[in-house]
Amino acid sequence: MSMYSLPRRIKALSDNFSRRYYEKELGAGIGPSPGLTEHFGYTEPFRRFVQNELFSPQANEIPNTAASWLPGDDYYTNFHEGDPFLKVPEGYARLPGAGYEALHPDVEGLDPEDYPDIHKMAILADVAPYSREYNTFRQVVGKQAQGNTELEIEYEKILKRVKQTRSLRDAETKTLRARQTEVHLRSQLVPSGCPLSSDRANFYMLAPRLGKGMSYLSLREAVAERG
Repeated sequence: MSMYSLPRRIKALSDNFSRRYYEKELGAGIGPSPGLTEHFGYTEPFRRFVQNELFSPQANEIPNTAASWLPGDDYYTNFHEGDPFLKVPEGYARLPGAGYEALHPDVEGLDPEDYPDIHKMAILADVAPYSREYNTFRQVVGKQAQGNTELEIEYEKILKRVKQTRSLRDAETKTLRARQTEVHLRSQLVPSGCPLSSDRANFYMLAPRLGKGMSYLSLREAVAERG
């Protein structure tokens, strides 16, 4: 890619159809198959041709002029390299800049460095809730909110949103780990064609046990009997 085509490519990434589609998080469009025998992802053929480019590196990322209070290379997302607005879905509205200011007129025209601390905390709570920077502004705003009812109400709203976000991500992490456990069971422990069941805590496999006939084994029991 030549240096002359890079700005054009960056603009294309900012407003192309693929980005707009995947930011809507429409998923697979699951529904009954035409034969009504199984579930089918109706958007799968479409997504084969329209690829998600949000997190695909397009060029060597160089330092930018993003606000200094956004996380850098010590966080999952480095907002100080490349185009920060492409680092998160709908970044044009969630990160400091013209889009955010259009939604929050009280900071319109301000340099992001001069945003009130409550706005810095709100932005970090949205795009980087696990960051050191968020915790710093949480403590700062917490002190400022003492004796200020209006600020305290907004502060508590942000804390509540962060708690909900973290709970959701923790649940997603548990689900992912459960799926990884199932994959491990199927590939390492479960004989071909062996039924597999699960509850919230464990996966079970139907297998023969010495002197007990066929019974379901938990993952821990399966590992112990295999070892």
